[in-house]
Amino acid sequence: MAMPRGYREGAQHDFAFVDSIADSPKRVQARIDDANELIEKTPQLEETITPAARMFYYAKSTMAEVEEGRGAVDTLQLAKKIERMNAQEQWYRRCRQMPTVGIEIEVPVEFLDTSDVALLEQLEIPGEYEDPSDLYEVNPVYTYSPWPQARIVQSLAELNMLPIARDGKIREDKTLSLHINFGVPKELSEHDDLGFDMSKLPESYLLANAMAIGFGPTRRLAERKTIHMLHYKNDAKESSKNRVYNEDEEFASSAMRFEVRATEFRDFPTYRLLAEGQLVAAAMFASFEVEHIKYVYNETEQMALAWKECESTIKQHLHEADIQLRDIDGRSEDVWNVIGSMKNTNIQNEMRKAIHNCAQKVSTILEIPTSFSNR
Repeated sequence: MAMPRGYREGAQHDFAFVDSIADSPKRVQARIDDANELIEKTPQLEETITPAARMFYYAKSTMAEVEEGRGAVDTLQLAKKIERMNAQEQWYRRCRQMPTVGIEIEVPVEFLDTSDVALLEQLEIPGEYEDPSDLYEVNPVYTYSPWPQARIVQSLAELNMLPIARDGKIREDKTLSLHINFGVPKELSEHDDLGFDMSKLPESYLLANAMAIGFGPTRRLAERKTIHMLHYKNDAKESSKNRVYNEDEEFASSAMRFEVRATEFRDFPTYRLLAEGQLVAAAMFASFEVEHIKYVYNETEQMALAWKECESTIKQHLHEADIQLRDIDGRSEDVWNVIGSMKNTNIQNEMRKAIHNCAQKVSTILEIPTSFSNR
């Protein structure tokens, strides 16, 4: 993650000016008004990315004032980036096989005070105080593309709402718990007669293991508050991909999400995890569809095969490291076995490689434009 553009080496309180700008109601409202004006001018802007686009503009215009001292901002350049983000969102929305993605990130209140929370509310970025109240969970609305979620996290850093060290990374003494949610396709969640519970399938734990071990530092596994490393929940926000109807063609509220809970926000690999994790989750869901639903698309079958290869690779490396599926789950002392393996073997890199290789295959199968591979 790059440091905010206003950062200068050696300045103890270099972000104080950013905070003082945020504390000015007139300036805050002026930036929000400018952001809303730009959003209104963006052709066919997807509703799901409006908060991310608004926050992106607000953060960049704030940093421009810090850097230039006169509120200079390249509106044309920002408009182009928002249009690109919108094109990505539209493509991902149309791609049936890609699940929605969302995040929940817990921020220490020492870095996100009440004025910051008020600003996030104005920018329409949802959140709530955790119990204990020394943490505030930023919980943006789901998106179809992973990149608006990444933009929001980057904007939090640029607005000095995250504990950033001088090397541009999250401070080593701070833990930012990150939960990642993938929307379960309606083809799976609308069938009550499939005869299986996704929360108990070993495939679900294999993917959660790979994500936690590959992208979560050992401290996160040792200190996490949540008992279970994954959840399937029936409280997902309604989207065009999980909207479920009953036999009378009436909406039935049973949309599901797959939540991976044993990860942490750290630096660039987290952005990579959002994008690649979504692709691999899509492949795993495709495998479920092939196994339990009669009619599937050709791409679904190809994605299922990509997942099976990934699954085999993950199993092999977990076996070699003597890690069992449930070692990270619950309050088991076996988590220390996982931590030891992460410190003494190459298991972390192997999990990242397995996820990356599967994601690349799925991207090729779905013909995702190469221009969408980064923010």
